Amino acid sequence: LLQYTNTTGTVMQGGGTYPNFFDAHPPFQIDGNFAGTTGMAEMLLQSHLGELHLLPALPTAWQQGDVKGLIARGAFEVSMSWSNHQLTTATIKSKQGGNCVIRSSIPLQLEGQNRSSVADPELAGNYLLSFPTTKGMIYKVGGKK
Repeated sequence: LLQYTNTTGTVMQGGGTYPNFFDAHPPFQIDGNFAGTTGMAEMLLQSHLGELHLLPALPTAWQQGDVKGLIARGAFEVSMSWSNHQLTTATIKSKQGGNCVIRSSIPLQLEGQNRSSVADPELAGNYLLSFPTTKGMIYKVGGKK
């Protein structure tokens, strides 16, 4: 999917992706277009089991980057950036309020509050940060200092 293909003319050569992320698999497959971008979003954010898992499957080729406006279960809008394959900052907008649980591979600190993540006793190398949210509020997390 992430292999760019010929972008000149109308010839589709063996699959791949055009620079606009449309798939180049003849005949044109709308499910390929949706599935490809959905898969990329899942590599950056998963929201299963009542948690927001930040950068759960970051590809090695994506050493640094950012993403904005991913919507997670629990009505949270997530934007984040990373460098050297590690989360640097994330903002979480609570669209309906409720508890937010963040899973990450590094310890995190909730800015403006005295809340830090704790090591997950059931999954080595993972940290959990839990905090209550208010509808419409934006919360910022970053690497624990």
